[in-house]
Amino acid sequence: PHPPAPPPPQAVQPQSHVGPDPEVEAQQPEPTKCLGYLPNGWSRDDFVRRYPFAAHSSLGDAHRPKDHVWQVRADLDGLQHRDCQGDAKCMLCPNLKYHPKLQKILDAAISPPLRAPNVLAGFDALHDKLISYYNRSRDMFFELANMRRSFEPLRRAATYCDRIVQALRRGEVTRVSAVLNAAFRRGYGVKRLTALLEDAVRASKVQYTEDEQDMAIAVYRLGGPAVVHILHQAGVLPSAGHAARLARAYTYVIGPKISFDGVLATWSALPRCPISHHMDEIAIVPRLVVGPEGRIEGLCECAKGPVVFNSAEDLKQIAENLSSGAWHIARYARVIAVARHSKTSYACRAVSVVASCNRFTAADELQQVKEFERLWQPHIDTFGPLLLHTSDADSRHRTALRNLVLPPSFWPNIPLLQTRVTTHGAMISLDMRHICKRFVRRFFSCGWCINNIKVTSHMLLQMSKALSVAKNLETALNEKDFMSVRAALDVLSAIVAIGHASNERLDPSQKTIHAAIRAMHFFIFHMLQYYYQNDRPLEERLLNAALASLHLLVVQRATKFLSIALYVDFQTEFSSIFCYVSAREQHFPDSSCFICLYGNDRIENLFSVVRTSRGAGGVLDIVQLRHRLACAGQIEEFFGKHPEMRRSRRRGVWGDNINPKSAGEPHSVAPLDIEQIWARAQAQVEGQLTVSLSALAAQGIGIFSPHGQPLELPEVDSDCDSDGSDGGEEEGDGETTECDLLEHTLINSDVIDLGNGVVSKQTVLNQIFNAPLGGAPRDRLARALQKSRDGRSVDVIQAPSTHAPQPPCAREGLQVPLQPGAEEMPIEGDIFAAVASFKQPKAAKRDREISVAFFWLRSVTGAG
Repeated sequence: PHPPAPPPPQAVQPQSHVGPDPEVEAQQPEPTKCLGYLPNGWSRDDFVRRYPFAAHSSLGDAHRPKDHVWQVRADLDGLQHRDCQGDAKCMLCPNLKYHPKLQKILDAAISPPLRAPNVLAGFDALHDKLISYYNRSRDMFFELANMRRSFEPLRRAATYCDRIVQALRRGEVTRVSAVLNAAFRRGYGVKRLTALLEDAVRASKVQYTEDEQDMAIAVYRLGGPAVVHILHQAGVLPSAGHAARLARAYTYVIGPKISFDGVLATWSALPRCPISHHMDEIAIVPRLVVGPEGRIEGLCECAKGPVVFNSAEDLKQIAENLSSGAWHIARYARVIAVARHSKTSYACRAVSVVASCNRFTAADELQQVKEFERLWQPHIDTFGPLLLHTSDADSRHRTALRNLVLPPSFWPNIPLLQTRVTTHGAMISLDMRHICKRFVRRFFSCGWCINNIKVTSHMLLQMSKALSVAKNLETALNEKDFMSVRAALDVLSAIVAIGHASNERLDPSQKTIHAAIRAMHFFIFHMLQYYYQNDRPLEERLLNAALASLHLLVVQRATKFLSIALYVDFQTEFSSIFCYVSAREQHFPDSSCFICLYGNDRIENLFSVVRTSRGAGGVLDIVQLRHRLACAGQIEEFFGKHPEMRRSRRRGVWGDNINPKSAGEPHSVAPLDIEQIWARAQAQVEGQLTVSLSALAAQGIGIFSPHGQPLELPEVDSDCDSDGSDGGEEEGDGETTECDLLEHTLINSDVIDLGNGVVSKQTVLNQIFNAPLGGAPRDRLARALQKSRDGRSVDVIQAPSTHAPQPPCAREGLQVPLQPGAEEMPIEGDIFAAVASFKQPKAAKRDREISVAFFWLRSVTGAG
């Protein structure tokens, strides 16, 4: 700022020395004790308290004022921390004496980075302070003005550094680039920008020693220096009550026994809502430590009861048990937590930490689940129903737990959903977006195996070069845009149907690709209907889920389009949806809630605190783990009372991982007839599989419109083999696709020839749905058809062989003889074909299994 106008001459008194006037200094108020560093936003009083003129000895020579100007210059030279040289040591507040380590931790947490703005923020206050000396020393004013001009570039550098630090802590990489570009436009060179970035990175990574860890995590969870400053101004930190609470967090240890004391006390005043039960397994360092009350911590559950260190005999007993193998040192810890799912007051608290020397099995976890349900039973009416969350476990562990918790005795009329809801809990569904990511990953990496034919994305993309679909499909898959993926699959199926570069007929591998792609359309459509139409009634969404699940069952068992792992994931998802809705009817019929997993990201916040912490050896021991979980619970409780003090945007936002924000309000779970919904879905799927293609075409369902939205087919030249003709039988007749489909005799047939008789199509479909889940898909179908042929489980319709339809291979000229024992499995409808499997005679010294797909869409595929 420009210097003010010179005061009247009588106000300027000659000075015989440089420095403050003794009379003026005598009128100064009693200097306050230094309160240490404060974050950004200093006021003038803050600067005076930070640099009390009379509380420090002079750092300059005899010709300089005793006003801390040179102390500020020392700050600019890189001094990040120092002790006051006055009567009292720098402290943020006298109440810090409640905890001996808190002063050191707070100093480390709120220390400013190199050349931070809060160091330079004192210049304004220093200028206002020294401007009062203008009447006594005009030379001092001009010296200060020159000093301020020399500090301007450094002030800008500190501002840039602080912006970069904030961007790095938030993970905003683009913001860092923008700040560096702004500094470059102001004339900063490359070397200077590099030094600026190094300072920011160094300041953004705060390292703590092992002694500071127990409380540093609490300060870190408060949001860093900015929130510490806000709380200090509000009188919350470090007030006596808050400092005492932090001290209690250090001594309070979460034990191995499940205790709801802290949860019940905190949630008693909150409304009733669903409560989820979470378990997570965390690796700990294998070592023995002395915990509170002299207990020896770090032993596995083999040591029955607490082991207290009172004398040398206790240590001798521990050594004998460890050497004999009766006891073991724990290497893992199972953290048990509860979370309440509410828009306004979400919370997640750890209630137990159990140490073990081995990885936890599904049986161990099931025992914990039963114990947890038994303890929560008295609190269901007050706090809400208990749900089980298992998405953190690996797939094998999750499947084993699912088989134990949900035995196959529930809904016998629904063979796919072989699950049962427990008395007081339900399986919460997996994240559908996680499953879709696996779908994309498999598409680009390992591809699909269709009838022993390896189909990779490269093969599909090569076939789509003519219509430039490859780029669109790749973009849609990378962006997880499954609506565009479905459209791309429509185009790919048409490309495979008409042939790619030439007018030749499709070979068996391409026909198999066509069948698999076409079969996936119904599944993708119904999955997207469930996934995106959150505003639809729950009954309609469940019907779409059942339809997708049944179509997926047909795809997996008929064409082996999906891998077993991905198939299990999808079926687990849809099965869990039904289980969850059923549980909601039992426990919470009048509530409004989503039928999928809530707030998974914020659930992980509890465990991310302990995962990112580092102790001796790189991991935590059992006592440190319990300390951190206790601190995280205390801080979560504090944020529940003061939600406006949350720093992270994600911590204060309500949402979940499955339902998009456009879903609006949650859906009310009304009483639903699950079996009736499943029966409707099965009847609809059977109708789509058994109805003639002409009827499906009349409904608008075709190769270009798998979900009933007819599109205009382009007219094809009559002398082109790709128009769906039968290769010479009826070429050039000019009939449309629907007319050709009407002439297909096999479509309108209701029976299937098995050699010794015919079987109805409905019987075969029932065998598909009710086939056991074990074994390969082809083996399951073979067993089902063998039962049909022998007449053990279905009625075989005896009919003359002249009325039986000929096999597709005979009509299409594909010379593939059906050997004795060959199975023919038609999956009727707009999707497919028959699968013939046979083995060569052993005399030919070949035992190779061959699978050939025969299509009944001769007018569409060009091969019959």
